[in-house]
Amino acid sequence: MGAAKPIRWISYTTASIMEMFRDPNRRPVRIPANAIEPGVPSSDLFVSAQHRVVLEDASAELLFGQNKVLAIAKHLVGSIAEWAMPASTVEYYHLLLDSHDIVIANNLASESFQLSLRGFAGMSHEAQRSLTEALPDAELQEYFNKADVLPTLAAFETKVLTKHMFKDNTCPALPADERVEFQTLIAA
Repeated sequence: MGAAKPIRWISYTTASIMEMFRDPNRRPVRIPANAIEPGVPSSDLFVSAQHRVVLEDASAELLFGQNKVLAIAKHLVGSIAEWAMPASTVEYYHLLLDSHDIVIANNLASESFQLSLRGFAGMSHEAQRSLTEALPDAELQEYFNKADVLPTLAAFETKVLTKHMFKDNTCPALPADERVEFQTLIAA
């Protein structure tokens, strides 16, 4: 297991049912249990559309020069993931560490919150205020320039890699009766 890291800032954003209907990219992406390999993830994992997860495989090294890469969740839809439509408002939590890092959720490696100028501009005023109170201005500016922990694949690269990694390339459908109340999700 990796080392414990201090959390510099934690926050969350919400997406109401109406927001998710108006903007499908606000809906969570479901990565089913065992989609990557047996036990990974250990149970269904619901993440934001922009959240990045680690794909690790020899195919990644052959195709992209590194055996571990980040894939954006919405780019996995149609192969090993699917869009979910929850029955109520969802909360996406953001964990900011000293640097962009890998965290484990349901036995799946994924990213901690990566602060960017674009992401900051898209935050609610409340979240912006919370972050500027937590970090001095100079330190906040440093976060905008921090490198990603791993390379991030483009949509077409993710499609190529998932075809190599997952031969059947299908996501088990989420039965309608399993559209349960889930509210705590992981966000990019």
